[in-house]
Amino acid sequence: MGNPPELDDPVLETLVGRIMNQKRADAALAVFFADKKKIDIAVEAQARGIPVTPLLRPGEVLSNEHTLARGTFRELDVVLGEAASFPSGYFEIDGERVGPRERAPCPGEHSREIWVERVGLSEAELEALRAQGVI
Repeated sequence: MGNPPELDDPVLETLVGRIMNQKRADAALAVFFADKKKIDIAVEAQARGIPVTPLLRPGEVLSNEHTLARGTFRELDVVLGEAASFPSGYFEIDGERVGPRERAPCPGEHSREIWVERVGLSEAELEALRAQGVI
């Protein structure tokens, strides 16, 4: 910001002074930041060692340089033939994000595997249950 004259006041050198004159500081900050973009502000602040993160809209998050570089999202099928971006995991273990790897199964997609291979029904029993509308 440099040294804007409206903030060149010894009263602003104390926490109480800044709190009591917050509107004056807010006005100076509004003027300073009016022509700047939030991403540019964050990048400049971070380059100066100031922790700043822009509050992004959903569409901005998906195309943000940082989230792209970190692999924060991945494309997954939602249903057969339809894909969308999903969080790739909220943390990493050994450099690998822990999150979904594939779409959720469609209703009945794994019925045979569950009922025949895991529960132990025969194919005939499975067909009989399907015919009765049980599964």
